Amino acid sequence: MNVRKLLPLSLLYEADNHQIQGRTRMQKLVFLTEQRLTAENEDLGPYRYIAYDYGPFSKDLLDALEEYDQKGLIERRTERTWDGSKKYIYQLTGEGKRNFEENLRVSDDAEQIEQIRTTTSEVVHKFNKMSVSKLLDFVYDEYPSYAENSVLS
Repeated sequence: MNVRKLLPLSLLYEADNHQIQGRTRMQKLVFLTEQRLTAENEDLGPYRYIAYDYGPFSKDLLDALEEYDQKGLIERRTERTWDGSKKYIYQLTGEGKRNFEENLRVSDDAEQIEQIRTTTSEVVHKFNKMSVSKLLDFVYDEYPSYAENSVLS
């Protein structure tokens, strides 16, 4: 298994209440984590991104989140926002927490998983409470090629 596929679980593990609010936020946090890990280690991450409506978007990541939801590792629910649109909320389940901690303890790639955990912790603490508009501004400034198809540009 490509241990970088654990990025969403690690982000949720490190987040307050083991929760990330918003599909756009989840996409950007995983993207920023991958960029930091790739800068340190030239391995390619598991998720391929395209420039989309709100910057970097990965269908592979959406598929992984769906799989984690089906396996009971995360809970994905929706809420209506003040304007009637859907907001996705991702939360690590008890099973997901145990699964992630087990990977930390017994994986042959424990050192790489610990590097992922350290990096996701930094990303979560820097960006998870930032407004989505400021998060997008940061991503667009740092990775302008992903802003080319943005509906906000």
